[in-house]
Amino acid sequence: AATMGSQDAAPQATFSAEASRTDGHISLNHLGGDILTKGNTKIEIASGTPLITGYVNMSNVTFAPESNYLRPGDVAYIEFEISLGYRQDEYGNWTKDLPIADFNGNEIDHTVPVGTPFRLTIIDTVSGQTVYSKQLPMNP
Repeated sequence: AATMGSQDAAPQATFSAEASRTDGHISLNHLGGDILTKGNTKIEIASGTPLITGYVNMSNVTFAPESNYLRPGDVAYIEFEISLGYRQDEYGNWTKDLPIADFNGNEIDHTVPVGTPFRLTIIDTVSGQTVYSKQLPMNP
């Protein structure tokens, strides 16, 4: 909890999220709580061993129906490229047939293969605090 004279508290909100490679986006459903302002929000994607993290380009994020605010009942779509990555078969041969979600931007260069878990974190840039963080599978 914040004390007098300290940073503002982050917005408090509940979300559900689902990632679909076929759809080319992560759907983030605002289930209730405070309104998020797009200009005060960063979205981090993290996965792999060792852990690779990056912030998605907010130009690849759509708040709907209101483009600048995410209110209870609204949905955010975090877009990525549908692509294929390299996979090594049991004989050591590399083939480019691994279905992946490709996150690209100024602060991210990261791929998440279908079936691989990754962490989605929503950060309030005013307080620097996490609003939501969830481990999700990348669905086909």
